[in-house]
Amino acid sequence: MRCREDIAPGEEMFSIPGAMLFNRAACLASPIASVFQDNQQVLFSERDELALTLLLLYEKLQRAEASPWRCMIRALPSDPGGASLWTECELDALQDDALRAEALIKAAQMEHTFATVFLPLVQRHRVFSPDRAHLCTLAEFRWALMCVESRTFGRFLPLPSLVPFADLLNHVNVHTSYRWDPDRAAAVYACDASGRVPHARGAEAFMSYGPRCNG
Repeated sequence: MRCREDIAPGEEMFSIPGAMLFNRAACLASPIASVFQDNQQVLFSERDELALTLLLLYEKLQRAEASPWRCMIRALPSDPGGASLWTECELDALQDDALRAEALIKAAQMEHTFATVFLPLVQRHRVFSPDRAHLCTLAEFRWALMCVESRTFGRFLPLPSLVPFADLLNHVNVHTSYRWDPDRAAAVYACDASGRVPHARGAEAFMSYGPRCNG
C-alpha cells in the first residue's frame, strides 16, 4: 500500500465506512441471519470467531460473485500462514517446544470444532444449497478461521470486525492508530503522530501490531 499524497504526523490516512465492516452486525443482516439468531451462544463470543468464519464461508462459497465482500475475499491470502498447518519438520525448525505444542493443539482443536460444532450446525440449518454443500470442507473451515483470527480488528471498534482495505497494509513498528468515529460511522486510521516515520507521497504506508514477542 502506498501513499497517494504526503500524510502529516497525526493526520488521517484513510477511513472505512461502517457498512463495509465484516462483523456481528453484518451477520445479523445477512440472508442467513436466522442461523446467527438461533445459535448466538455458539457462534458469538468475545471476538466472534465462529460467527465471522461462518459468514466468510457463506459469502465465499454460497454467494460468491454476488457477495458485497467479493473484492475483500479475493484479496485474502490462499494460505493465511498459521503454524497449526505447518509440517513436523517446519515445527521442529522453530526450536521452541512450547510454541510447537501450541500449534499442534490448535490444529487438533480446529478439527474437533469443525466436526462436532461447525459442520453439524451448517448441515442442520442447510446454510449451503445442495449443489454447494460439498464445498464446506475442513480445509475451507481452517482457511476461513485463520483469516478471521489473524485479521480481526477489535480493540477500538464497537464490534470485532474484518476491515476491508485496512488489513492490506504491511506491519512495522510505527505509531499508527485506528479508532471508531461515531459521527461518521466509520473506522478511521491515522498516521504516526510522533513524526518519526515519514509518510511521503509514493512511500509505503504501514500499520503496526505494537510490541509483540516472537511467539
